[in-house]
Amino acid sequence: MTTPPNHKIWQPKTAGRVFWQALLLGTLIALFLATTTAQRGDVFVGGRVYFVDADCYARMSRVEHVIAHPLQSIRHHDFENFPTGIETHATAPLDWLIAALATALAPFSPQALDLAGAWISPLLGIATLLALWAWSMRARLPFRHAMLFLLAVSPIVTQAFRLGRPDHQSLLLFLMAVGLAAEWNLWSRPTTRTAVAWGIAWGLALWTSLYEPLIVFALLLVLRGALPFAPAGVHLAVVDPGVGGTRRAVAIGAGGRDGESHLLVGPDNGLLMPAAERLGGVNDAVALDASPERLQPVSSTFHGRDIFAPVAAALAAGAALADVGEPLGPSALVALELPVATAGPDGLAAHVVHRDRFGNLILDATAEQLHEQGIAPGAAVRVAAGAAVHAGRHGAAFADVPPGELVLYRDGLGMVALAVNGGSAHARLGLERGDELTLAPAQRQ
Repeated sequence: MTTPPNHKIWQPKTAGRVFWQALLLGTLIALFLATTTAQRGDVFVGGRVYFVDADCYARMSRVEHVIAHPLQSIRHHDFENFPTGIETHATAPLDWLIAALATALAPFSPQALDLAGAWISPLLGIATLLALWAWSMRARLPFRHAMLFLLAVSPIVTQAFRLGRPDHQSLLLFLMAVGLAAEWNLWSRPTTRTAVAWGIAWGLALWTSLYEPLIVFALLLVLRGALPFAPAGVHLAVVDPGVGGTRRAVAIGAGGRDGESHLLVGPDNGLLMPAAERLGGVNDAVALDASPERLQPVSSTFHGRDIFAPVAAALAAGAALADVGEPLGPSALVALELPVATAGPDGLAAHVVHRDRFGNLILDATAEQLHEQGIAPGAAVRVAAGAAVHAGRHGAAFADVPPGELVLYRDGLGMVALAVNGGSAHARLGLERGDELTLAPAQRQ
């Protein structure tokens, strides 16, 4: 028998590949459980469940309230954030998740609620591991096994997924893993399903950590940066502290790639405008407060369910924008008051809008403004921050400057940013969010 050219004598069968992948995944899950449940002897004592700190008991008290009153919205109550009870309750998704798990365990154990609270974080950790495993396989990351192994055994990462610690950090990390994986896929192979997963994950992550004010701004930046890469379609976004007040509900048509139109649905509080502008500007808009697609009666505090979701569904099913609301002039839409870089006699006065975990400073300047200032790619740049003046260079990547040098570049979302190759621009310049700096060509005095 002859072997065809370039044909390997031994090839693993599909079943063999599945076996090895299952073995790898099982090993990772076993390592993860060994790390997150190492203190199980302190959690399960004498047939009872003991949580790791007082806030966990506050959490479980809230879950009991959710089970007894599943449709009641809780904002403040005595057992919130033990022992003071003064912080806004904004982590309801985890409460409902624990309640659902407790309901599923109820036929099997009289301690279903306590067991659900004890195990919810490790289970969310396994879900996070599975999500990152699936994404890393799809993305063909070369060192995915090392990444997953570190996730499974790192005490720093697994602290949020500890047995006996029903904390919202576990749900938040899971949602962020799904959201970031979906966003990665949106850049490489955009599909409607990926865009939906991205929106749901980041929306729930926002809700789960709403006490963090910066996440609203971070979501706004992500929305503005990611939508141009999503397929043309309907995008629903709701961050709505003014629900039930005088703000309008709106749907906006914005120009997309190749003349395609994106439809944005949400509150008229400025949330949608940066994304609409990034897409090419508002083409048309309608007010949805009296939309024929809204549910009746309309709740004063749940417009996401009663107005935005039904309208978005109707638009996705093919309804025209004019059929779901009353015409609204683009100039009537509420614009968000974001910092704006302005040209002055000394250069371009820009502001820090965000600092990432590497110390890179994201600015409100645009590439067009840099061009107008004569700051060309490869040119030396003068960066004035307060009384200090720093030298840098306009580059396409960190490697365009020597290690330790300042580089002005465009980040993954197309925003102008400052970084130090191998260092931290935040530490070098001493700037925080909202601080102003001036950019100018190095030859300008």
